[in-house]
Amino acid sequence: MQGRKPVFSSRWKDGLLKLHGRIRMIDVLFTVMLLVLSHPSAQAQGSTWEELMAQTEILYDQERFSEGINVTQNALEVAEKTFGPEHPNVATSLNGLAMFYEAEMNYEKAESLHKRALAIREKALGPDHPEVAQSLSNLADLYQSQRKYEQVEPLCLRALGILEKAGEMEQPHTAVLLNNLAGLYTSQARYAEAETLYKRSLTILDKTLGPDDPYVAMSLNNFAQLYKKQGKYTEAEAIYKQVLEVFEKALGPDDPKVALALNNLAAVYSFQGRYDEAESLLKRALQVYEKSVDNKNPDMAAVLNGLARIYDVQGKDTEAEHLYRRVLAIVKKTLEPDDPRLMTVLKNYSTFLRKLGRTGEALSLEARMGKGSAFEEQ
Repeated sequence: MQGRKPVFSSRWKDGLLKLHGRIRMIDVLFTVMLLVLSHPSAQAQGSTWEELMAQTEILYDQERFSEGINVTQNALEVAEKTFGPEHPNVATSLNGLAMFYEAEMNYEKAESLHKRALAIREKALGPDHPEVAQSLSNLADLYQSQRKYEQVEPLCLRALGILEKAGEMEQPHTAVLLNNLAGLYTSQARYAEAETLYKRSLTILDKTLGPDDPYVAMSLNNFAQLYKKQGKYTEAEAIYKQVLEVFEKALGPDDPKVALALNNLAAVYSFQGRYDEAESLLKRALQVYEKSVDNKNPDMAAVLNGLARIYDVQGKDTEAEHLYRRVLAIVKKTLEPDDPRLMTVLKNYSTFLRKLGRTGEALSLEARMGKGSAFEEQ
């Protein structure tokens, strides 16, 4: 399976995952600096560990997750030997290692590591320390990526309480936490609460990073999804256009995040029946992905799925079926069998086959979906 990416489509994106990961890695390195400098013989004992942890940020940014696991595991062993198994430096290494396993979709391993890091921090630093909030946020993010929503809110609220006591409510990591909680409320149709949190998160990010920062655009993207989910397409369209403009300006026209914005804006046009405009955007997004990712990337599959839906609605059955098959081939190789994104593709293709009177093939696909699965068309 491929590592967990920040996007699949406008509907399937879990939140500011890349920003969250980036901030979490910055938090790791900042913690490294503080803890090494505060240790009696830190300069001598911690230099190797500090260097190893610095490497993890580079590897994470480059999405070299397997290498990152090896380096962080080494850093963990050095930390345990140098500082002792219950030292906060060990928790920092555990946190970094968990992030790499999470990116590799090894959620069980990541959860175990996050919980161990949390226990160490609570014992060594106290239950109200900001690093405890970081561990709580990490666990919440992990559970949200697995759609274990009932476990997310209590962790987020406890973390926010800690950060409020510590006077850190205006920091980017707090904004990400607010954004993720807003995503949870959106999935629960708690739209008013979600909108309040998105606006609060955006205010913080805009103030700390600036309005033209790509990470602010990612938060705007999530806010637009809230409007799209409520059928407020005019509001969603305006924000998606803003997101696209920021990405193009900051990252260049061929960055995958530009393709994300094009795909999301195309989805709004599709919902409004503006198929020609949507098709044009999706074709451009596909060109971007073909330049920047391999042909088995699930982000590309989302664009192909959008095009297939448009051709399906327009009665261009030959073109639609070709794309549905291409999408299915990609997601079967890159997603877990029970992933809702795979289920969505199967549902769309099954509906298409039934429209053509190919009921037997449709039934075969539906048998693979599982009884009681939830589907949502893009």
